Amino acid sequence: MGEIILDSSVVIALLNSSDKHHLAAKSAIEGSNSIFKISILTVSETLVKASGVSESRKKELLADLSAAFAPFYPFDLEVAVLAATLRAKSPLRLPDAIISATATVNSAELWSCDARLATVHKGARLIA
Repeated sequence: MGEIILDSSVVIALLNSSDKHHLAAKSAIEGSNSIFKISILTVSETLVKASGVSESRKKELLADLSAAFAPFYPFDLEVAVLAATLRAKSPLRLPDAIISATATVNSAELWSCDARLATVHKGARLIA
C-alpha cells in the first residue's frame, strides 16, 4: 500500500481518548497496514496543547511523533505554491490547504476528521 498523510485532526483525535473521533481514528489506523506520515505543519498543530502544559510534555510528544511518523513531510516551495492555489479556489483555511497540497505533491492518500477538507481533497478518506 502507498503512504497515507494524516491530517492534524486525525493525529490529535488519536492522541486524545476524549476526542469524539478517537475511536474512529484508532480503528482506521489499527485496521491498515499502510505507512502513515505527517506534515511538519501537523507536528506544529499537534504540539500546541502540549506546549501550553510544559516543556517536558512538549518534548515527550515530539519524541512520540518522531518515532511514529518521521521523517516528516516538509512545507517547501512546491507545497506553498499549490496550497495558495487551493486556498484561492476553495473554502479551505490555509493550514488545511497546506495539508492537502502536501498529500498531492507526495502522491499520498489523505485521511482527515475534517469533513470540509475530506470533501475538497479528491480521494481523501473522512475518519468520523
